[in-house]
Amino acid sequence: MTSSKQSPGVIRFGVFEVDLRSGELRKDGLKVRLQEQPFRVLALLLEKPGEIVTREELREKLWAPDTYVDFDKSLNTTVNKLREALGDSAENPRFVQTLHRRGYRFIAPVERFGGVGAQHAAPAVGTGTSDGPSPTSTPEHAGVPHAVPGLGPQRSQRFQRIGLLTAVALLGAVVGIIVWQALHSAVPAIEAPLRRFAFTPRTNAFHPVISPNGRHIAYVSGGKLWVQDLDREEPRAFESNNVGSNRPFWSPDSKFIGFITRGWEDMRKVAVEGGASIKLCQLLGPTNGGTWSPDGSSIVFGSGNPSRLYEVPAQGGSPKLLLDQPMNFRVVPHFLPRESGGRSVVFAPGQPAQIEVLNVDTISRDVLTAGARAVYSSTGHLVYQAGGRNVDGLWALPFSPETLNAAGEPFPVNENGSSPSVARDGTLAYLEAGEPGLRQLTWRDRSGRAVGTIGRPQPEIGALTLSPDGSRVAVAAVENKNRDIWVHEVASGLKTRLTFHSSTDQKPVWSPSGASLAFGSLRNGTGDIFTKAADGAGEVQELLSTAGLDYPYGWSRDEKYLLYHTNTRVTRSDIWYLQRKEGEGGYETVPFLNTAADEQSASLSPDSRFVAYESDESGSSEIYVRSFPDGGGKRQVSTGGERQVTTGAGRLVRWRGDGKELFYREGNTLVAVSVTTAPGFSVGGAEWLFDLPPSGFFDVSADGQRFIVVETLKQRGPPTIRVVQNWYEEFRDQHAGK
Repeated sequence: MTSSKQSPGVIRFGVFEVDLRSGELRKDGLKVRLQEQPFRVLALLLEKPGEIVTREELREKLWAPDTYVDFDKSLNTTVNKLREALGDSAENPRFVQTLHRRGYRFIAPVERFGGVGAQHAAPAVGTGTSDGPSPTSTPEHAGVPHAVPGLGPQRSQRFQRIGLLTAVALLGAVVGIIVWQALHSAVPAIEAPLRRFAFTPRTNAFHPVISPNGRHIAYVSGGKLWVQDLDREEPRAFESNNVGSNRPFWSPDSKFIGFITRGWEDMRKVAVEGGASIKLCQLLGPTNGGTWSPDGSSIVFGSGNPSRLYEVPAQGGSPKLLLDQPMNFRVVPHFLPRESGGRSVVFAPGQPAQIEVLNVDTISRDVLTAGARAVYSSTGHLVYQAGGRNVDGLWALPFSPETLNAAGEPFPVNENGSSPSVARDGTLAYLEAGEPGLRQLTWRDRSGRAVGTIGRPQPEIGALTLSPDGSRVAVAAVENKNRDIWVHEVASGLKTRLTFHSSTDQKPVWSPSGASLAFGSLRNGTGDIFTKAADGAGEVQELLSTAGLDYPYGWSRDEKYLLYHTNTRVTRSDIWYLQRKEGEGGYETVPFLNTAADEQSASLSPDSRFVAYESDESGSSEIYVRSFPDGGGKRQVSTGGERQVTTGAGRLVRWRGDGKELFYREGNTLVAVSVTTAPGFSVGGAEWLFDLPPSGFFDVSADGQRFIVVETLKQRGPPTIRVVQNWYEEFRDQHAGK
């Protein structure tokens, strides 16, 4: 009987076949030329299909310790040669997937054939011995009918028929086994191990979102859209986008990125490879992103102030109103997967923030939990921001997309995380706040020299305002992850917390008597104005609630008027005032300036006869003064346009206590301009005092000789974009069976 040599194990994937013993790669049976090093990489990847082979493992196995090469460059070249042989690509891999900065993974189904070759010869039937072939097995007799020795012709033919039937049966069995092996040895969807990595963009990053296929992360930095491909070292900026960008979101096929333009003008999309962006629709006011439907046909988004839900075709068109209910202008909807039955989104419509699920077709709604910015994870969870604000951290709620109900109790994921997004394979990406900075309230004289401090350093201090008698300073500050209004005693440095709401309170202004403070707050879901007694007594009182983003600028001397900021879709930032109703109580709203230009940073003169404000009507931000309340007699005060100060003038305009000087910021420099208000308004000379700290916040003493500024003692660390592969694995044991 003849012997047949057994071939080594053969591995097949797609149209390719790898013979590990001969070191050959074949395509449709034809040998493909592949150098030794790329072949060894392929063999190592095929040892662990579906698993990551790290760059360190490849270095250890492919390069000896005493070999001196540029490893990163050599490995990248080797993998590129392998991809070239397979007709594969890093951008759209079919076989070899790159895991950014970690390694590679073989992602195609694999068939293994153990120690038996894909093809092998069967022993010949006859009297030959193992010393040589039987005469009937020679090539010239191959396939020719012949008699079996010792049997008559008829019996020989019958045995041939029986042998043929047996061979067919055996062949069928072998084929069945091979098919069974192919079906059962093909690599299933392998659950990836828990792995983490992070990267920090060169400048502050906002709103990172991972693509559904898990290969890209889009984010906003410096007013531009960026994409970090996870198989590349460096991010890509979308230079063709000259309209600014905000709040990116992905199409379900990961081929397009939607985004909001600067000033909430338009919604646009751009291909992941780059190129010109395409306008989808004009927006109706503040918009914080959208969500693509699972079938890719439309986009749902919240727009306006207050916000309402709209839907627009993914190819562009006119938005259609979906839900005519005023909502938090920060609302960001998120489509649930197809298995949710109908078309359903999760969103947080207002304050206090709570996540609801909405069937887009039937407009039926159910409340799920407190929080906002929820996204679905294929692990069976909603990942969201607790409380709806960045400082509240990330949580996860077990969730059933089939029943659209919570399936367990929520649990914390990361206390400093925000802006979550999850790829289809369960890879979580989010923004983690940088290390808090330290700020200090500091007195400076007119030369810019520090002459004293107020209180101790603290992490976050925003807008500030000095009381009329100069004894206290009110600030908007963050402590214990909450932005509230605080009052500092100038002499002792002691501070008192004035407001306690979980939402954002900001931009305080003193009443002329110093008895109370007005401030802006997002506690109603829109920007409204409230007041509170400066000594903390009594409750917060609502003063103004509109659809606009409102916050106060300052009271008139008799407290009959309150100047405030608002904004509209048509005229953008405007200056209005509240006027007390004589004999009726309460206030009525009156427009002061609502033109097509942006008017802001308004300040009433001490005698309440004039308003100084900032406007970009000339194309550059400048300071102007008009009479109050009639708005007549406009006079320009600043010269920023003439001096070509690119950052403009005007933030935080302040009057000296006797009305004889105006102070404002021009670029980064604090400027003082002498003025007179009686009998009419006139402008004198300007004096450039000193450069303000980066925060830009300041206020001035009544005599105009000292200034409170917010010094930065330690810069806040840049935010980090964190990526967690198989994020739930960390929590599986803690929450199993719950």
